Amino acid sequence: MAHYLRTGLLLLVVALLAAGCTPGAPSRVTPYPEPSLQDETPYPDPYTEGETPYPPPPTQPSPRPTPQEVQYSVNMEQSAATNAMGFDLLRGVHALAGADQNLFLSPPSVALALAMTLNGAAGETREAMLEALRLSGWEDTAVNEALAGLRQTLASGDTGVELAIANSLWGRQGVPFRAEFLAAGQRYYAAHIQELDFDDPAASRTINAWVNDQTRGRIAEIVPQQIDPETILFLINAIYFKGDWEKPFRPEATREQTFTLADGAQVAAPFMAQEDEFASAETAECQLVRLPYEGQRLSMIVVLPRQGRSVDDLVASLSPAVWGEMLGAMVYREGSVELPRFSFSFGTSLKTPLKAMGMEIAFDSAAADFSRLHEAGWPTWISEVLHKTFVEVNEEGTEAAAVTSVEVVAESMPMDTFRFVADRPFLFAIQDEETDATLFIGVLRDPLQTEAQAAG
Repeated sequence: MAHYLRTGLLLLVVALLAAGCTPGAPSRVTPYPEPSLQDETPYPDPYTEGETPYPPPPTQPSPRPTPQEVQYSVNMEQSAATNAMGFDLLRGVHALAGADQNLFLSPPSVALALAMTLNGAAGETREAMLEALRLSGWEDTAVNEALAGLRQTLASGDTGVELAIANSLWGRQGVPFRAEFLAAGQRYYAAHIQELDFDDPAASRTINAWVNDQTRGRIAEIVPQQIDPETILFLINAIYFKGDWEKPFRPEATREQTFTLADGAQVAAPFMAQEDEFASAETAECQLVRLPYEGQRLSMIVVLPRQGRSVDDLVASLSPAVWGEMLGAMVYREGSVELPRFSFSFGTSLKTPLKAMGMEIAFDSAAADFSRLHEAGWPTWISEVLHKTFVEVNEEGTEAAAVTSVEVVAESMPMDTFRFVADRPFLFAIQDEETDATLFIGVLRDPLQTEAQAAG
């Protein structure tokens, strides 16, 4: 029997095996029309008085017709960069989480949300975001085409599993967003673009209904019920995955066994078991096994630290090179796999790890430059990046979902205002605006006086 993980954290990776995917020039088709926030078919508010806020996911209305989407190829350098970003994010989040907390992240979800936001950044802010994306020196077109290629390839429908990727931009009503920024979101990310009155509670319900819909009900919300008055934009990515194992585990083989936690405590958990031929490897630090899903293009890689080492050591050592070496060492051989059945949700702010990864300026209200995002000239910055995930692993396969939300805020520019302080005697009246009749008129000399009269 294999030694089991000595922590509640399982290192899970759904790996894209993109053999034969090489960069290439995009096909030429009719360009997208210049978009605006009013162009999209509105996403409905699912809530009506007397109903629960999150009913079954609504059917999204058919969007307005658009020209055929440009098809882009996978850029393997960008894929490696997103993996590198993912390992760094994992370390950052791992450092913030408790020693007994499970973790589950989706690097492509984070990369897609940040890349959409990047199209509104300029100067040092743009360079800092590229650093966090591990794409320093890349031009806008290269970034957008590479992320478009990743999105299209993953969601191509020929993976053997259900894999859906959706993007959206939700703008505050009245903000003059730049047409070029919106066009990039539509052209490269196929984003749903919609303007909402953020002061209306229906706005958050509408956005969360979209999130709930795209994740098949696994993640119900990402936006707070009351939106910050300074928030002008949410850029959201959602990913949903459901795949059956190529070789399902037999439910009757599942047995309760002992799982040893990081602190040495033991808990009873249902363990699935299977004997077959698997791709696996053993190193001085760990064992790993590949569990393919139907179609064999996507797999779960489970990495088990050796006795005497911890999953913390594995997280600390991960890099694209180390990960590549581990996967490259795998060979097919007969063996047995015993894996706990589990399901959990995870949520975190990515603000602290992203700052540590180089994009601190993007969160700085005094230094951030998002001048390519709107035409108003207001100081604009990222206030929050939230990430929520869900995963369930059972005998049939795996279901997983992820949502990343980038919240952008702006400080309105000073207006021609006045200050009125009635701190001395004044005249006041009650006036009818339609007839111009002055119904009452008086003079206040002392606000503490309760009775008054005039001699006569």
